[in-house]
Amino acid sequence: GSSKEETYQPLCQGPEVTPALSEEAEQIARGREQLAELLALCSDDDLVWVVMRALTGVRAVASNSRSRAARLAKELAQRFADSLPQPTPDAKADGEKQESLTAVVEDVIAPRGKAANEGFNDARSALREGVVTGDAAQAQARRSPQAVEAMIQSSTDMPVVQFASEEFFLQEGEKSASISVTRAGNLQVESIVHYRSVDGSAVGGVSFQPMQGSLVFRVGETEKCIPICLMDDDVWHTTLSFSVELDSTRVSRAVLGQHLWRTSVLLMDNDTFPTDKYQRQIEDAVGPAIDLHRARLPVPALGLLFELVRMMAQDPVIRSGALKIMFVDFLTNCSMFSNLFLKAFLVDRILVRSVDEMQLVFVELFFMAMFTLSFFGTLHYLDYKKVDWKVKGTARRTLQCALMRRFLNFDDEKRADLNDGGLIIALTSDCALVVQDGLMNVFPLIQALGAIVLMVLYQVSYALILGRGFRMSSMVPLSIFPIVYTAFLRCRWAKTEACLEALHEQLDEFVSFCDHIIQSYSLIVEYNVRRNFVLAFDERVGAFNAQDGNTTRMLLNDAKFAPWLALVVILGYQIVGGIQVVRQDLRLGIFMVNLGLFAQFGAAWGRIYTIVLNMTRSVPHLHRVVLLLNLPTDFEVRRLLCEHRLNISRKLTFEELKRITPGTVFFDVLPIRIDRGLSDGPRFIDIRQGQLVFLYGPHGGGKAHLLRTIAMQGNAEMSVKPSAFVPAHLRTVFVPMDPVFFVEVSMRENLLIGVPDYLVGDARKRILHLASRMGLPKEITDMLSPDGTSSWVHMLSQTQKQLLSLIRGLVADPEVLCLSKPLQCFDPDERRTLLSVFREFVETGGEHYVHGSRRRAHRAKTVILTTTARLDAGFADQVLHIDNHEIFEVDLECHPSEADQACVTLSARREDSSPSFRLSRDSKARSVSASRVANAASLRSE
Repeated sequence: GSSKEETYQPLCQGPEVTPALSEEAEQIARGREQLAELLALCSDDDLVWVVMRALTGVRAVASNSRSRAARLAKELAQRFADSLPQPTPDAKADGEKQESLTAVVEDVIAPRGKAANEGFNDARSALREGVVTGDAAQAQARRSPQAVEAMIQSSTDMPVVQFASEEFFLQEGEKSASISVTRAGNLQVESIVHYRSVDGSAVGGVSFQPMQGSLVFRVGETEKCIPICLMDDDVWHTTLSFSVELDSTRVSRAVLGQHLWRTSVLLMDNDTFPTDKYQRQIEDAVGPAIDLHRARLPVPALGLLFELVRMMAQDPVIRSGALKIMFVDFLTNCSMFSNLFLKAFLVDRILVRSVDEMQLVFVELFFMAMFTLSFFGTLHYLDYKKVDWKVKGTARRTLQCALMRRFLNFDDEKRADLNDGGLIIALTSDCALVVQDGLMNVFPLIQALGAIVLMVLYQVSYALILGRGFRMSSMVPLSIFPIVYTAFLRCRWAKTEACLEALHEQLDEFVSFCDHIIQSYSLIVEYNVRRNFVLAFDERVGAFNAQDGNTTRMLLNDAKFAPWLALVVILGYQIVGGIQVVRQDLRLGIFMVNLGLFAQFGAAWGRIYTIVLNMTRSVPHLHRVVLLLNLPTDFEVRRLLCEHRLNISRKLTFEELKRITPGTVFFDVLPIRIDRGLSDGPRFIDIRQGQLVFLYGPHGGGKAHLLRTIAMQGNAEMSVKPSAFVPAHLRTVFVPMDPVFFVEVSMRENLLIGVPDYLVGDARKRILHLASRMGLPKEITDMLSPDGTSSWVHMLSQTQKQLLSLIRGLVADPEVLCLSKPLQCFDPDERRTLLSVFREFVETGGEHYVHGSRRRAHRAKTVILTTTARLDAGFADQVLHIDNHEIFEVDLECHPSEADQACVTLSARREDSSPSFRLSRDSKARSVSASRVANAASLRSE
């Protein structure tokens, strides 16, 4: 197996594989003698059981990996040596005994080939018969053949331990919470299991306290709880989850369930995106049906963006990268500040020196050049490294992943209201624009403001350094910019915002119309109205282009205001400052530097305006993202459903334990219960596990609704009738009538969707087995190779797609497989083949396809399918007739033709409320005998 499988694989349970046919038969006798020698060293009964389990599991593994066999042998020998009842006082003797144990186990499990396999089987038979030789005589005296047989048999009678549900839902901020672990089967032994938490999107130490420990099931106990301590925080999370696993390497007197040795814990976050500051306004906007293309929030534009910045700063990667970027921007401003001093110093101090000081001039100019070059090179390198700090990529990824996770957890009503085009634009365009134009523009905004502060500081400090005193007149040009610019924005900003809003509305309308055309393509083609839609499309393109032109002109005029203002200030200072230089009231260096300074000052204010404008333009995109990330999810519904299933499961378990035979695994006897919601007849109909069930009835009778209810594991609103209860531990898979595939991935990856990672190896074999059983041609099975064609979906017929969809459902190995009209597009012979496959899946519990891998306990399998055809009742264990959402069970004890006639006439008589009209509603499980299946008539089509 893979390394991942080995992680969860018990030491004493390895996957069995067929050994290679090699090695001599002489190892048979040697293995028999050495096994007896090993058992002679053991006195504890439980140790013998461990020995047998260990040798059974690692024998075949060793046939493929001698190094792993040696490692396992040493571990087993150490374990056996530690458990010896009376250690030898002599240390040398202890060492020799441990080496002997290592050699014994290595020789038993390491040989390759058929001889090793036969040697082990022979040794096992010898143990069963009590045939031991030599040093094993003492052990035989302590242990009779009947006791050995009982111990070996007890290895198959161990209780099953697993989590009570596949998912648990907890509310963020709960002070105390717990998840349930259940045990079934032989309750007369004490079982111990160890558990541990595994981080997911919820990280231990941040969202919950990491946990590990052990659970001890006393005799008769069926349920234990694992306490969970949650940690509350004010940071918004779209979904948080972590896993809890039962450690398969540390299980005592029990076996783990096939799937529920691991469970997911989902934490429900009650915070608002991006923060709770505008929670009321956002909730009011999310309440009614929303149009994503025209979504606007009644909150301050830049205020919402600032809250997004606060939220993103909680991420350690973004926070670390942001601090580095701001430090680099600070160095850039320092470079600009130093250049101002150097230019003034160059004109006023260096260039005025005499020829006699030429050597000093050269040294000063050289060091100025080296300083400037080194500073510029350093800044270039740091700017290059900004990409590696992952601020932009992490922020974009955070929003996009949050949107996708949120979408997959929307409640049904909001998901139905969503426009696909709006969601795709939000994922691909809106998130990128919010990060690029909104979040990332915070850094140049801070840099521009810092540059303005340093320019003002230069005007004050340089005059003081020269000892000429500070003149307020030097600050007049700098004070003109903020005063005039603020007045300009107050007069112009409202019109600019209206123009931008109009452009966004035109763009949203254009995108909505494009989505409408794509969704209605078939209707446009069938009614031949292509020309009408092309003209309408051209009209909307023209309207968008006209508005885009208006907006571009307005923004261009706004952007030119800063250069105009800077030019006026520079020309004014050129006149006033030039006169001062002639009068020698102002140094030439300061005058020249100030001209450049005022140009940079005006450019800085122009950058601030452009940055704020771009941030404002990102706000409509941010509104759409905020609305999507605050839409209600189905977490609360799923939590209520999970609690309901757990409570009913506990109640039914208590009832079943009173009547079932001791040692029975009650997991397999808890029924799927359907609440008919009718006063006529029994209220409930039970579907026992391990059955093939037909839901039969006319079109529109409610079959699909009931099947979907079972597949979704019941109704949260139990007032909706008919409702269904599915035991909490059962995994359900729904296979729709119309196959759905991911066209971007290979056929094999499509068929492995839903298969747990620890069963992928077995699943590949099962796919090939099922494809052969269902008669898929070789050219189709060849596409299952890793290098199969990428256009495989378009090469399949409808029936082949349906067969692959059914294979995918069977390979997922659920306890309850729900099939929506799986036989509709097949002929009678193909139907018979499929029904035999479904029957085989039910009767073998899925083990037939696992090829002997018994790492964990398998559970009963149930297949429920819908049909409108009068199928032969011989294939079914239970038939439910559904018409107008009324459900009755068909009596299979009557003749098949009578059962069919009962189903046919039920619709006509469903209005009859006479008490004399009754079909059999006995819901106990019925097994179909082999003779009935063999004598079943050919399938009768509709």
